[in-house]
Amino acid sequence: MVQQQAAARADMMRMVEVQQQFLQQQLQQQQAIYQQQQQQQQQFQGTAAQPEHRVRLLDFQRYAPPAFKGTADPMEVESWLKQIEKVFQALRCPDEEKVLFATFMLQGEAADWWEMEKGKLGSDDAPFIWEEFKKVFHEKYFPQGIRFQKYRKFDRLEQGDMTVAQYAAKFEEMSRYAPILISEDSDRATKFENGLRGWIQQQVAAFELSSYKDTVNKALVIEKGLDNAQAAREKNMKKRFRPTDSPSQNSRPLKSKDQRPNQVVTRDRGQARGAIRCYRCGGPHLKRDCT
Repeated sequence: MVQQQAAARADMMRMVEVQQQFLQQQLQQQQAIYQQQQQQQQQFQGTAAQPEHRVRLLDFQRYAPPAFKGTADPMEVESWLKQIEKVFQALRCPDEEKVLFATFMLQGEAADWWEMEKGKLGSDDAPFIWEEFKKVFHEKYFPQGIRFQKYRKFDRLEQGDMTVAQYAAKFEEMSRYAPILISEDSDRATKFENGLRGWIQQQVAAFELSSYKDTVNKALVIEKGLDNAQAAREKNMKKRFRPTDSPSQNSRPLKSKDQRPNQVVTRDRGQARGAIRCYRCGGPHLKRDCT
């Protein structure tokens, strides 16, 4: 009972700590938004960039960016943002144009949402910045409650029945929801190592690796070695119990337990009896019975 209460208190403290970290992260985002707003106002003073926007928009469309119609799946939300930002990086798109291009790809329910939302954020004289857009976009399609659930799921992630490669892929997929836990590469390596399965984890830990890449590679190598050893044991077991295909020249053929030497079978009853011969007359009887 005491242990359960202690575990409950520890879990509660953990949740409070996570919430504080989320609040701190939101504060940092707000500060970044404010700084970008200040920079953007300076860049847009006395400029008229409508023709340049049209040219850049055509360049943006050549990369075939995906449309977004709204979804309840946070994976699709993150995937869309990731693909859009990948195009921004390829184009070296300035911050003041990112929201314009991204919102151009909104369709259906998402487009309707943005029409209502942008009226709350600013006007044409004060363009929206990308970090501010991502903040309200996440609030709509990836709210904090769902994000916290993803965080907890990643925090408890273990290899289980997965292969190391499958575990690494799942780790990469879910780590985006808990950047606080893996802010450093060494933290990332430790988190991955602690989730490895039993014997693999013990062998990886012996190397005291601090690089995430090295930890994953070492786990893959160890897993392959264990698999090869298991396959060799199974092969030896099959070879040990497999019947001999052909007897050797020095070995005698195996006899049935029911078979006896010099056995003959009578046709009338099909019963076997020993082929006994009298050495005096050659009859099928012993010498003492010879008449």
